[in-house]
Amino acid sequence: MSLVSLLRESWAAARAGRMFSLLYAAVAVVVVAVMVTLMGQAAAQRGAVEEMFESPGYRTVTLTSTGDAPELTWDMAQAMDSFTAVESAWVSSAAFDVHNPALAGEGQRAAAREIAADWDELPIALVSGRLPTAGGEAVLEVTVAERLGIDATGGVVERGSGRQWAVVGFFESAHERAPTSVLVPADVDSSQPHAATFTVASVARIDEVTSLVASAVGSGAGSLAVDRSDEVAMLQEVVTGSVSEYGVVIVATAMGSSLLTVLFLSLLTVHSRRQEFGRRRALGMTRADLVVLIAGQGLVVTLPAALLGAGIGTLIAAVAYQAVPSWVVLGTVVTLQCCVALVAQLPSAVSAGLRDPVRVIRSP
Repeated sequence: MSLVSLLRESWAAARAGRMFSLLYAAVAVVVVAVMVTLMGQAAAQRGAVEEMFESPGYRTVTLTSTGDAPELTWDMAQAMDSFTAVESAWVSSAAFDVHNPALAGEGQRAAAREIAADWDELPIALVSGRLPTAGGEAVLEVTVAERLGIDATGGVVERGSGRQWAVVGFFESAHERAPTSVLVPADVDSSQPHAATFTVASVARIDEVTSLVASAVGSGAGSLAVDRSDEVAMLQEVVTGSVSEYGVVIVATAMGSSLLTVLFLSLLTVHSRRQEFGRRRALGMTRADLVVLIAGQGLVVTLPAALLGAGIGTLIAAVAYQAVPSWVVLGTVVTLQCCVALVAQLPSAVSAGLRDPVRVIRSP
């Protein structure tokens, strides 16, 4: 028989054995729908992990001078900003204490730093006021301003040496590695920078940009300590790899369960129709044609059922996790389910083809 004729016979046999066909279809729909849904969940988790690792805090690196003769210069902020991979950069001094001189006994103290940068690009968000435009001005983090007793009406902060800065604005830091506390413009003529900080556009470029910045420092780059999120690139790879492995386990478990279920159903189908298959063999059907007929019966039911399951799983994933697996993933899952159904039916199909048709017909 031709392949087309065998497929037609398979479809007719599938319609005749509605109960088994419905069971085949149910297995395919459930397995594929569950796999697609869980893959959508895994894709959403992977996206969340990647988004977390691409947050500015993970993309920010600080180079701190540790040698006796610091190698950093205030103009490094402009040099770092010139790199296309750098979103923002600033150079800061070592921290020093300031207080509100309007409070008796100097009141609470806060850490202040001199900053050299393009202030408009700093990862800070103004809550009120403005950014400094002159050397005698300062901006305070909102929580620090409350601690120092300075409000929107203004005030000054003072260093122990008696130097003062007028408070012109209040801000909130954009992330955990952004400038904090009290910020004042750098006095490039009388102070020394302590740290250079930059935020890169992507985690993948951290090492590249760090090397470029360190090279720009010169021969003393060895005296710089690199402060970054602990092995963020490696950690990202490990976490995303774990999510991917979770997806592989899902597929393997679902396919294994499907294989065993379809194998059991196929054995029952062939056993219940053994006399029909015996008559077909007695009427001249070859062993190969019988194997194709039995395997094709399951395949013509599994394929549309798997497509339906993929549609259901995609809908569930879109609603529950706002993540839709790609067409490649959907096609792979449907193909795998069809292959599993085909493989699961081969043992019973081959067994039916090898039986003696005369003995089968004579058996009760």
